Amino acid sequence: MKEALEKRNHAQQTLTDEVLVELLASGNEEALRAIFTRYYQPLARFAYTIVQRRDLAEEAVANVFQTLWTRRKLLSIQKTLKTYLFTAVKNQSIDLVRFCRREPVTSLDHVNHETLPAEHELPGAGVYQELDQEIQALLEAMPVQRRLVFRLNRFEGMRYREIARVMGISERTVQNHMVLAMKQIAPELPRLREILS
Repeated sequence: MKEALEKRNHAQQTLTDEVLVELLASGNEEALRAIFTRYYQPLARFAYTIVQRRDLAEEAVANVFQTLWTRRKLLSIQKTLKTYLFTAVKNQSIDLVRFCRREPVTSLDHVNHETLPAEHELPGAGVYQELDQEIQALLEAMPVQRRLVFRLNRFEGMRYREIARVMGISERTVQNHMVLAMKQIAPELPRLREILS
């Protein structure tokens, strides 16, 4: 059983996005699972950059995958699957932000943590948690578009051309945002290194 699962996971990892889209269009649920496994985490992180709430980020990504499945036969991906998904999540996230402005909703992120079960901390987890908080604070200090561009490039590994397509801006604008982001982060790097030492 374990070997069968490992073979299936390996097969899913080796399939290209183009093959997965073809399989998805034919109704193959394994293709949807493979796409979900490959892209869920980066899409959720990207959505969080826009909506600033974990529950809404997860909802945005879930909505995109639901639409991907229900419209699989009508799907027309002009660019790459990755660009298509990031663009769809961006649009879904913006729609959710607009909805929440009209209809305020209590965030699950603000639930009293004392009522939740405590997480077991790993050795050194406090250092990485502090570093993560510092990095998030640096990102939050950036204008929204610059933050999105930086996250897509550095955390999701997207090239400037892909980012330009997802964001609907020119490659030159992407490049300018990256230069400004690096200028903003550079003075803080020595302090971040101290946290790790």
